[in-house]
Amino acid sequence: MTPIPSPCRVVPTSRPGRRLFLLFALTVLTLVSFTVVQDTQFRFDDILRLVCCGSKANADVFTPGSAVEESTNASGADVRGEVAEAISANLNAGVDADDGTGLKPFWRPPSMYCYTHGGNWSACAGDHLLYPPRESAEILSRFPMCLHEPYCWKQLDWRDTDPPSWQCPNKKSLTFYEFSYHDATMADASTLLEQSVNNVSGTHHEVFLCNCKKAKQSKANYHYPFKLCPRAIDLECSWLEPYSEQRADKNMENYKDDTHFAQADALMFSFGPSIFEHWMKLNKTLILDSWHRINLHRCTEEASQATFNRVRNLASDRAHPHIVGPQTLYDVEYVRHFTGVNPIFLPATLFDALRGEWYRSWTGSRPQFLWNAANEVPPPPALRNSRFEFVRAVWKGRYETRDLAEYQAIVYWPYSVSNGKIVEQYAMNIPMFVPTAEFAKVVYKDRTQSYDPYCPELTSDVLDKLRHHSSPYDYSPNVRIDTNGESAAEHVKFWIKFADVYHWPCIVQYSSWQHLLELLDAGADLPAMSSCMAQANKWRRHEALQNWCWVTTQLANGSG
Repeated sequence: MTPIPSPCRVVPTSRPGRRLFLLFALTVLTLVSFTVVQDTQFRFDDILRLVCCGSKANADVFTPGSAVEESTNASGADVRGEVAEAISANLNAGVDADDGTGLKPFWRPPSMYCYTHGGNWSACAGDHLLYPPRESAEILSRFPMCLHEPYCWKQLDWRDTDPPSWQCPNKKSLTFYEFSYHDATMADASTLLEQSVNNVSGTHHEVFLCNCKKAKQSKANYHYPFKLCPRAIDLECSWLEPYSEQRADKNMENYKDDTHFAQADALMFSFGPSIFEHWMKLNKTLILDSWHRINLHRCTEEASQATFNRVRNLASDRAHPHIVGPQTLYDVEYVRHFTGVNPIFLPATLFDALRGEWYRSWTGSRPQFLWNAANEVPPPPALRNSRFEFVRAVWKGRYETRDLAEYQAIVYWPYSVSNGKIVEQYAMNIPMFVPTAEFAKVVYKDRTQSYDPYCPELTSDVLDKLRHHSSPYDYSPNVRIDTNGESAAEHVKFWIKFADVYHWPCIVQYSSWQHLLELLDAGADLPAMSSCMAQANKWRRHEALQNWCWVTTQLANGSG
């Protein structure tokens, strides 16, 4: 594939030129300050384009990987960093909480959304993609390309071109504490930061896993030398723990004088994400890279509302560069719907967790199809009685992850809007068949707070009262067909279409078991599907790396 070229080389490289450039940037900021106040969509990247090129429409902006971007001044500071710091300072000084949201400028929702009520996405870049279409030149001029616009690269010629080369401008090594309880979630960001992000930035980021599981199962699954916190974390081994002041105070007392903990630049919370509340008192930067609903196990109206308020407080905090960046598109929009915060996307990929001798891309050497469903759900009789063989993977001891690449394809029967298995299998380029939203509308159980084992007593009418007034969505993520009747079907289908399997390219959807068998009988081109997935994964990796690079840059700069 041909790499897409970087489109612009305009940053001055001489020291006097950089000073004039900085003065020009500050002058432009003065001129556009009123515009920034009036139009919250005119964000950092828009201003940077204006500074570099004279107008928002002009695409001649430097991009990562260019020779000039890597130039430094006498003190070793990056040229982009000088401009970015000046712009950030002016934004925070001149356009603060008085817009009515209370949020820092970067986390404010846009003044208008492309989506309109009734399920109308016609003004958006695609179905269930909450941003307008962009020209290729504009997308390629941005860094990161897709920070607030998940999957924006799908508007490019991604099938026939590779992502452009680039380097992360942050050169400061950082230390992270990861508090996830799920094997896949604790493995994903930690391996990405320690391997690929370090590779593109020349840093030595370290991630320490801090929970009672001690990464035992993650080590067995991914064969990666995870680092553990040097001091035992005094924390119950439960991600279903409700919030309590006593727990928050206990964490404060236990770790306020811990020297290793003091060196942590940020604390990460992916699963269960709501436990971030127990660590807010320690005055650390928090990364909410949630891989589930942010109010998980907050089982009263008051508890869920308090969690949503705390997310907004983090996005309003001028003292710390807190990050609100869910790992699934569903959770990006769930956070938006209930908090009014405009999150970034830190997509789950598991690319780095699957690296090394234990990884294998798809071969299809076995004749069977792999059935991916909840543990207790077997293939239905229609499939068991067909000429095709559908088998389950037993995850405790019988299979290595690399063995899964030998099956013909994955047949996915979902129980949640995302799970680690499906992310792994897509990363391995295994051809995949998934049900349409209409066919699967009754089986997506793990998508709201009101299912076991979370909060079955928390009804949709209570949760729906907590919708933030700025949410563009007129459909409820909480109603269920089994309790609210068939009238809930349109709401269910609307929200499950945010699931990433409906946005990853190259997947084939089936509308019934008979339709699935017809697709298999017709001889689906499995090698072409796998090759397509491999190309899409190049862009997924590019998106994830650039967005995490942006996160590390914010932390290194201490941008509050």
